[in-house]
Amino acid sequence: GGSILALVSIGLHLTFDFHLKIPALIFFMGIHFALILRFGTASEAVAAKPVSSLTRGAYASVFLAAGVVLGWQGWRVFEAERLVYVGREFFKGTLLYDKPELRNDTVRAAIRSQFRIATAWDPDNALAWGYLSLATLQTGRDEPKKFMKTGQAALEAANRALELSDSVWLFHVAKGISLQTLGRPFDEFLPPFRRAVELAPNNAQALCYLAQALAADDFERINALKVVNRVLELDPTNQTALNMRSNLQQP
Repeated sequence: GGSILALVSIGLHLTFDFHLKIPALIFFMGIHFALILRFGTASEAVAAKPVSSLTRGAYASVFLAAGVVLGWQGWRVFEAERLVYVGREFFKGTLLYDKPELRNDTVRAAIRSQFRIATAWDPDNALAWGYLSLATLQTGRDEPKKFMKTGQAALEAANRALELSDSVWLFHVAKGISLQTLGRPFDEFLPPFRRAVELAPNNAQALCYLAQALAADDFERINALKVVNRVLELDPTNQTALNMRSNLQQP
């Protein structure tokens, strides 16, 4: 009974929670090899009714094959998480377009490729899809002819991330920027930025993205300035907010 509950729990984690895939797979592998050892050890009950070598061999083959599959899947999930962890460092701590490293075409292409590999290894990794959206937007920023195609690809990646987990503020930002890139109306691209702030009301990055979106409409510049001032209340030295305030205060 305990083993069945453990397997059900593992199955639920693998299906619904991308953060717990690696420990769930490790736990599953532990149970798997415990079963192999169990079948390879003759207890008194088994000794009383010997199992044929053919049957034992069939059981061992099935378990070993399953172990190989689990090990392969575990490596894929681990590698996807590693790629996401390395790549997302480029998007931490500042606005998307403020990173000097991301002005290099080769670096941008490499980062996007990294996240694409991660989504291939683990299609249910929401973080991989979310950062793939942001990386895709970066690769298209200096290519006006491909801008619309880039925006559509970024939007698809953002939507996939939100399907997997809609509680991460950055995924909503990725969707909002994608919609802006596609030239969608103000009242269509603004809601994702508002949702991001609802999820992270004290996050300076989320607030700056919202202010940037509001500033796209001349009638909302005063509200954009209010959001920027909120960022400066949280962090008076935030350089992005200081620059935005200076721009918004100009006539």
